[in-house]
Amino acid sequence: MRNFEEMIDNSEEVSVSSTSHGRVSAPSLSIINSQKNGKRLVLSNGLLNALNNPSHIQIRTSKKDNVLFIGENLGAENTFNFSPSNPNIVYCGGVIRTIVADLNLDFSNKVSLTLKDIEIGEYKGGLAAYIKIKNKK
Repeated sequence: MRNFEEMIDNSEEVSVSSTSHGRVSAPSLSIINSQKNGKRLVLSNGLLNALNNPSHIQIRTSKKDNVLFIGENLGAENTFNFSPSNPNIVYCGGVIRTIVADLNLDFSNKVSLTLKDIEIGEYKGGLAAYIKIKNKK
């Protein structure tokens, strides 16, 4: 298991607030960026299980490393709580806009992007997902 402390400490906070929900099994993260049907993050059950089923998450990006970090306590100001009825999804257009801009994601021919290049590591006594982004403009 890799220690992400230095990388997360040098990453950018995704500074927007929201609520959440979803479903799936292997660790994966889907980013939905639809004008018509909304913007949201969908965390698979496998990803939530790997993070020890957090009650809330924080999100940070590293433009330098082209990485998205998700964890329960990443030293960010904004926290996104999961609701009992929607335990895998974070609904927040601002979060999606920030992630898309920070990581230069290409949604020109699609409305969703599923990321599976995920590594779980330790960060200040907790767990964090290190999600490498490959789909750039």
